[in-house]
Amino acid sequence: MNKDNQKTILIVEDEALIAIALKKSLEEYGYNVITAGSAELAINDIKENSNIDLILMDIFLGNGMNGLDAALIILNERPFPIIFLTNHADPELIEKTEGAKSYGYVLKNSGITVIDASIKMALKHFESNRKNIENEELLKNKQKYKKLSLEFESILDHLPALVFYKDKNNNFIRVNKYVARAYNMEKRDLEGKSLYDLYPKTEADKYFQDDLDVINSGVAKLNIEEHWRTAEGVRWVNTSKIPFVGEDGEIIGVIGISTDITERKLAEDKLRKFSVAVDQSPANIIITGLDGTIEYVNPMFSTLTGYTTEEAIGQNPRILKSGETPDIIYKTLWATITAGNVWRGTFHNKKKNGELYWEAAIISPIIDEKGNITNFIAVKEDITRRKNSEDRIKQLLAEKELLLKEVHHRIKNNLNTIISLLSIQADMLKDHSVVSALNDAAGRVQSMMILYDKLYQSESFDSMPVNEYLSLLIDEIIVNFPNSVYVKVEKNIEPFELNVKKMQPLGIIINELLTNIMKYAFNGIESGIISVSAKVAVGAVCFVIADNGAGMPESIDFKNSTGFGMQLISILTEQIGGTIRIEHGDGTRFILEFDI
Repeated sequence: MNKDNQKTILIVEDEALIAIALKKSLEEYGYNVITAGSAELAINDIKENSNIDLILMDIFLGNGMNGLDAALIILNERPFPIIFLTNHADPELIEKTEGAKSYGYVLKNSGITVIDASIKMALKHFESNRKNIENEELLKNKQKYKKLSLEFESILDHLPALVFYKDKNNNFIRVNKYVARAYNMEKRDLEGKSLYDLYPKTEADKYFQDDLDVINSGVAKLNIEEHWRTAEGVRWVNTSKIPFVGEDGEIIGVIGISTDITERKLAEDKLRKFSVAVDQSPANIIITGLDGTIEYVNPMFSTLTGYTTEEAIGQNPRILKSGETPDIIYKTLWATITAGNVWRGTFHNKKKNGELYWEAAIISPIIDEKGNITNFIAVKEDITRRKNSEDRIKQLLAEKELLLKEVHHRIKNNLNTIISLLSIQADMLKDHSVVSALNDAAGRVQSMMILYDKLYQSESFDSMPVNEYLSLLIDEIIVNFPNSVYVKVEKNIEPFELNVKKMQPLGIIINELLTNIMKYAFNGIESGIISVSAKVAVGAVCFVIADNGAGMPESIDFKNSTGFGMQLISILTEQIGGTIRIEHGDGTRFILEFDI
């Protein structure tokens, strides 16, 4: 037997002569043989010698452990081919050897040829069983590996990150679904590709350099924030790369894990812009905690109040309290913002140097995504100049109002004085025509005084309601005549406004017409009716003044009349750009029309 293929046999036999003889015979057949005189020694030899290929085990080993029990202990350690040696072919004994998972039994007197054949057969069966066991184990391991691989791939695909393995040549070995999705590719299509297949060289060089740094140094690169151009556009990612170590302990590539931080970067950029805007804002801004403790102030706060950032933070905004703002405002403010609403109002506050100032404030709660109030923010504007200007304007308006009252009082007194002088003069004269002229003049002044009085009471000095002015004027004219108690006046004047420049001549025209009616229309008549109407249509006004009196002679006309009143009416009608005509029958109708 070739020494490279020489098998080592352990003979376990308590009879020394039998063991020696069997050892010699087997050695002649090319076996390497060792002997053990007891089960205990055999167990020890198996533990110390890993080169033993087969055991020839005597069943009955004297006073110690028998061969069957020894076989069970040995087989418990590792699989082993064991052939039992016995002098008896007892069926019960044979059954016991089968229970010990032996490779059969041989009678001691069978001869060396039988024993050699049994050994060869046992070794062949053991080898065959060993390969079957190895194949079964290999299949189990493959199935286990496949299951673990699928589980691991599922874990990678469900990680909220982009995970990839790359070799030293920058080729993707394995990627999860998020990496494949970023390139709008299937995983199987992306695996095996290089970054140079996906990016321009300059861009791929940059990414590959990070890989080489990790591969060459064996040191991980963590938290690399970089742009990653994907199928959906450029995204911000945070990438960590660690060495990919093979079974032999050599670095064979890199493992990368990237998380998409685009939203965070956008939020940071927005926050940065907001921070710059707040810091550079011309308004002074305060952010407090829920208890009102100041957590932030912008530079304008310090500029306005004189308190530095360090002095303000940790304080309460009441450091600005002057005592000039009523307590009810603070109570209303606090109730409003703690209820989640926005408060707007003004404070009369005090600077660090004791100087008082006014500020308009908008104070709002800051609410998180769960709807909880986390802070309060106050945006305030110094309105001291505006407030002082408003106070000055109010003072000037009050002074102006007082002055207007005085001027109005004096003008009204002067007009009343003129009317009184005209009336006194008329009473002292006997000439009827002169008296009539003086009374007419007093009436005209009266209409002007009423217009002035209305203008003073009006909110506007450019125009005024026609119905208010004319209604009062008509009553004032009529009541001055003795026969007014017998005359009924019907007024139907639509509400509209008229420019003062037209209102004054209109008042004198109405005065002249009504005075003429009261003087002449109802002579010899016990009662009469005067109607005054005014309507607006398409930007034009139509006044109609009518009576049911005796009527005017048809020969009298505004153009050929020699009377001052008729001439004055004609002149003033032209002044306002209008026309006037007379209609006769059942009294007299005067129709005055002009554009607004």
